[in-house]
Amino acid sequence: MDRDGLGGLLFVAAMFIGGGIGMLLGNTGAGWILGMGAGFLLMALTRAYRVKVEAEKGVRVRGYWGSALLAAISALMLASGYALLVDAQWALRYIGGLVLIALGLIFLAGALKIILA
Repeated sequence: MDRDGLGGLLFVAAMFIGGGIGMLLGNTGAGWILGMGAGFLLMALTRAYRVKVEAEKGVRVRGYWGSALLAAISALMLASGYALLVDAQWALRYIGGLVLIALGLIFLAGALKIILA
């Protein structure tokens, strides 16, 4: 994986974590923007320090964990849609925020696994 791919993983991780924190604090838009700002900074740092990862190193989520991750993302989308439909903003704010942070941490763990492998 080239350094742009690694920077992309770090960008997505920061974006989700920022969005989740913003959602928990009641300002989702600001959280996403701060997360993207941190993500662009991480991408710039991987380029500035020329972080390069060998092509055969990568993260693949297959089998049970891949299915569990897709099911969790699907459940989040379904729960978010339901919360918007019935006007249950508290559920979307707190549960959604925590799930977004967890999703960002999963992306971050994947990027760290690539770096440390």
